[in-house]
Amino acid sequence: MYNGFTVPVVTTVAGRGCRVLLWLLCVLVSLPVWGAEVLVVGDTSRPYFRAFSSSLATNLGSSGFEIAVVDTTKYEHSALANGTYRCIVTVGNDAARELSSNPSAVPILHALVTESFSLDLYPTANGQAVHSFLLIDQPVSRLIWLARISMPGRHKLDVIYGPFSKRYRSEVRRQADNAELVLVEKEISEPDQLDDVMAAFNGSTDVLLTLPDPTVVNEGTAKTLILGAYMGNLPLVGYSQALVKAGALMSVHSTPEQLGMQAAELIFASFWSDVSRKGVLIYPRYYNVSVNYQVANALQLDLPSENELKDRLERKEGAR
Repeated sequence: MYNGFTVPVVTTVAGRGCRVLLWLLCVLVSLPVWGAEVLVVGDTSRPYFRAFSSSLATNLGSSGFEIAVVDTTKYEHSALANGTYRCIVTVGNDAARELSSNPSAVPILHALVTESFSLDLYPTANGQAVHSFLLIDQPVSRLIWLARISMPGRHKLDVIYGPFSKRYRSEVRRQADNAELVLVEKEISEPDQLDDVMAAFNGSTDVLLTLPDPTVVNEGTAKTLILGAYMGNLPLVGYSQALVKAGALMSVHSTPEQLGMQAAELIFASFWSDVSRKGVLIYPRYYNVSVNYQVANALQLDLPSENELKDRLERKEGAR
């Protein structure tokens, strides 16, 4: 029983083979979608949407659910209001924003959204059906423990807070204390203050941790952040694979496929239960570790393989 209704077993997507799955994702956008149990809404031209939807369809299909895929510009408002679907999944910030203002009689899972966006969006969703958010952001504890287990000889951790990420301050302090790390904290209110903060390090810290914050990390500051860390012989631990490719030392990140798998698990386990009502934020369960070994060599760091680091991190999380 799923919060008042029973989910029947229907023809699965996965059982029809890969060709049918691809056909579903490409063609179903333009076909009538009445009768499907889960509606997936987003920009169907985006690779991340296709990867997420394929993973969601495969994993939901194996559990007896059927999905329909529709582009954000083509979904029907009336379908949301009359409860045609048992669950709606939006993919990306834009799709979540589009559906947040429309009354819905069914649970909505907003996937592949950032925490800052979700916290801004939630007040507009309050009072409607259940709105939950499957984030792309990693939990603070995961980032800090990655720094700790990968470089056990380094005990000073620097964190630069911005207007958004300063809300993590108490959690950062708690997790740093658990990991037996000494915090060196700085805060900026404008992107142009980052140069002065980076110049002020002067060997005062061992590892620099970046948290999601558009003031600290954006297209304009990324070069300053990465180059400043490199010139200061400072390992930079980030939260996205793009940062690693640009020159950060390492990161933890989740792929659209991994988030699609988790979304399927949330739907199957009834994420809209009473425990998770009213705008719950859900962190990624599955993730990868990426390491820039060229940067590691330049910093004279002998790091284990990415798989080994991930295994260590999973063991640490499992023991907590």
